Amino acid sequence: MFRRKHAGAAVAGLILLMSATSACASAADRSSATAVPVVPAATDTVGASTVTQHNYRLGESFTYLYDVTGANYATEQAQNGQVPRVTDLKTISETRTLVRFSVVLQNGKLAKKFELLDVRYRDIAKADTADGRPAVAFKPIQSLLPTFPATFSYVYPIGGDSDVARNLTTIFKDYPDNHLFQLVDIFTFPTSISGIPATLKPGQVLAKPGVDVTLFGTTYHSGNNTLLFERVDRANRVNQAYFNSQTLGNYFAALGIESNVQMSFHVPLTGSSAGLVSDGTLQETTYQGGQLGLPRTATQRQVSIALQTADTRSAVDTYTQDLKPRSTAS
Repeated sequence: MFRRKHAGAAVAGLILLMSATSACASAADRSSATAVPVVPAATDTVGASTVTQHNYRLGESFTYLYDVTGANYATEQAQNGQVPRVTDLKTISETRTLVRFSVVLQNGKLAKKFELLDVRYRDIAKADTADGRPAVAFKPIQSLLPTFPATFSYVYPIGGDSDVARNLTTIFKDYPDNHLFQLVDIFTFPTSISGIPATLKPGQVLAKPGVDVTLFGTTYHSGNNTLLFERVDRANRVNQAYFNSQTLGNYFAALGIESNVQMSFHVPLTGSSAGLVSDGTLQETTYQGGQLGLPRTATQRQVSIALQTADTRSAVDTYTQDLKPRSTAS
């Protein structure tokens, strides 16, 4: 039974199973030319301070830049074999894409249309990290998967982000490649936001116990989750809630995989993107192997996501102001 209260942690951990089974400019106040300090107006109050779920409207659309890096390391056993200690870097794999969410009608009901607009990847060997080596260029995913469409889309019910993540192997059944499975955390952020109670206020901390969920016929344990509503920030002309989330002690017992996940993200409290993620980062440290004499390895995943607006553009060397690719290389 998949429980929404731990959906975000389970979604973040899905990439482990998939790997195993598949082989800003903010609107800050500025001083005037005479260097007179800007004093906020008396009516400049904090305003809304709790998160409300996004009110989806037919026809609206939001585009994000999503970037994920996975670095693989060898390990050695330390402290009498009780602790895996990370040693040498082996390889790095990156996937980057523009992803657009649009609100459409499906069977007479509002639904989300998920589109991958420009998927790129690069694989970096240890030799490529030596001082003075040229940068490894990103390549379009079609150079690896020639039949992958220029714009890949999938429509699903609103609120079904966790279901999409759990079924990526089905959605990408014609393209069973780990670079695409690394896109799983596109759905982690909206799933995590959906579990934030409207009563949670700045400064409060919400701790939830661990829970077991069934994923692809095996048990995934989502560890204890701690959600910290740190503060309210001002960006893109609106107040935004800032959260830190920690889910430690996750594991796939049957596969010998252990995982710790940390996230940070902003959620606008007002405006057209209220209740959505505006920007976020996720880090996941995993250990796998050690069974049947296989070496135990470690993977460090780092994820970033950023909503593209009139005031925010990511990867300006890669995309124009209207989000068109400048070239096939980053």
